[in-house]
Amino acid sequence: MKSVPEILEVAITSSKIEIDEEEKKSLEEEIRQLQEWLEPFLQLNAEEVIPRYYSFKAVNVFREDEVREAVETEKLTGNSSTFEQGYYKIPPVLEE
Repeated sequence: MKSVPEILEVAITSSKIEIDEEEKKSLEEEIRQLQEWLEPFLQLNAEEVIPRYYSFKAVNVFREDEVREAVETEKLTGNSSTFEQGYYKIPPVLEE
């Protein structure tokens, strides 16, 4: 595992930010705390664990497609007074 200053330097360089020494020391301490917290997890034996994309089994919850009779266009367009040349005409939504 890389040392804390190395990890911090890589993060600072790749993010192209400027940090003063006081902030660096504070961040180094936070990274050390994270490493301590993660240490037990890194020692777990996960060789036989199957990687998954999801934590639960995903199943298809969609209904089956079925052919149905379509609604007549005239019924749909007859309800609108603003249907012109195959399109619904709506009020402008962007201000000029």
